[in-house]
Amino acid sequence: MEWKPLKRRGAMTSHVIMDDITSELIAPFDYNSDGTERFYPYEIPVDLPLHWGIGVIVGASGTGKSTILKMCNSVWGHPEELMLQWKDTMNSIIHRMGVMNNLPVTIDEVTKLSGDHFSDLAYSASQGRGKNRMQQHSNTERINATKWATIVLCSSNASFYDKLSSLKSTPDGEFMRLLEYKIELTGNLTKEEADETFNRLYDNYGHAGVEYAKYLVSDLEAAIDLVM
Repeated sequence: MEWKPLKRRGAMTSHVIMDDITSELIAPFDYNSDGTERFYPYEIPVDLPLHWGIGVIVGASGTGKSTILKMCNSVWGHPEELMLQWKDTMNSIIHRMGVMNNLPVTIDEVTKLSGDHFSDLAYSASQGRGKNRMQQHSNTERINATKWATIVLCSSNASFYDKLSSLKSTPDGEFMRLLEYKIELTGNLTKEEADETFNRLYDNYGHAGVEYAKYLVSDLEAAIDLVM
């Protein structure tokens, strides 16, 4: 298998290493629907909330929200089996964040979550630990090993900025922890083309994370400088 550095016009050369299959998967996104080359900025073109810990991708059905989550999961493991669902209990989500620790956690279709439930999730994601609990038969705290420093990525058909605003008059705390990104249907790929392209994830996953981890270990200080 041949590995190659990822490069994009107008962007700095990345240290991410990709194989031939992954390179082919992302090829359709190098161009706009009119055939012109797409520009890839090397800086995120938004002001990130200071304490953000949960990101929500908002868009109509068929825009690829769930596919983005699967792509994220496929870096480290199975595209779907790593994905949580909106109906999973809060305790199970907290536990998963602790298990994943520094790896991303994805939750699909959180549209049905109430504003209160999402508020709890936003605060929990940014706090970095599960609940402290007492031991059953003594006046002693249990050791709390459920900790994380990660990002929770969700998909939704509706804006949680709007939901939280209707829930309370000043949802500033939640807004500081939420990064919402809206996507539109572009028509760059037909459904058949998208299915043919992204179904390959189920036979090609978990490889990129290993290479990324090797890079972090080999040059940790440089990796920290990239994000600080």
